[in-house]
Amino acid sequence: MKEELEALKKQALQELANVDSLELLRDLKVKYLGKKGPMTEILRGMGKLLAEERPKIGQIVNDIKTELQTVIDEKTALLEQKALEFKLANEKVDITLPGRHPKDGHLHPVTLTLREMKKILMRMGFDVMEGPEI
Repeated sequence: MKEELEALKKQALQELANVDSLELLRDLKVKYLGKKGPMTEILRGMGKLLAEERPKIGQIVNDIKTELQTVIDEKTALLEQKALEFKLANEKVDITLPGRHPKDGHLHPVTLTLREMKKILMRMGFDVMEGPEI
């Protein structure tokens, strides 16, 4: 059982060393540490082991899971940093370009109604005069 765990650990670390994308890293995390992964299967099968072997095997599995999680976290941080550096290198903003002009607003409905009324009255022959209100 210990040999299987060590071989599994070695295989997982080797695969993690060759990862070059976040998607592949997430897939490997699910593969080894997920609900259907080999570590979980070993922990489920602990009931079949002898009572004196259970704590030892459980400790080994937990140590391997902790080590794999640490490696995955470090690799995730490294890949995210590389992705950010790539994005910053390729997406440059020219600050000398003119800015965007805000869109003009709309006239108040009362103003629109007054203008429409003035148009109608002017077509009927009335003059529009500005002055003090009566």
